[in-house]
Amino acid sequence: MCSFNAPHFPMIVPAPYDRLIDPGDVPLPASLRTGPVTKPAEVARSKYAWHADLEEGEWRRWIAHYWGLCALVDTQVGRVMNHLQEQRLLDSTIVVYTAGYGDMMGAHGLLEKGYPLHYEPALHHSPHR
Repeated sequence: MCSFNAPHFPMIVPAPYDRLIDPGDVPLPASLRTGPVTKPAEVARSKYAWHADLEEGEWRRWIAHYWGLCALVDTQVGRVMNHLQEQRLLDSTIVVYTAGYGDMMGAHGLLEKGYPLHYEPALHHSPHR
């Protein structure tokens, strides 16, 4: 078994992954500026409700940083797969790649995850690459 804590807070991303994604290439979610006042009370009361008031450039940098961390995990999984192939174990190994849920990535002006309501960005989010 191989388990990765990332991508997860505290978001410590080593070089070169910390600058792998150009923030200028990061699209922002359409719901970025809807904010917490438009959300159900359950969201506002959630201990995970981190409503970040960031400028668009800061959002782009934050999201690019997170995607860099995702790329690091992808690279490490690739190393495991390459090792299995080099050792001629790939055909006799069952590989299960799974994850819990994603980050809000600025959707609805929210960061992190764990809200009592299941927003699509946290359940099904994929980077643009």
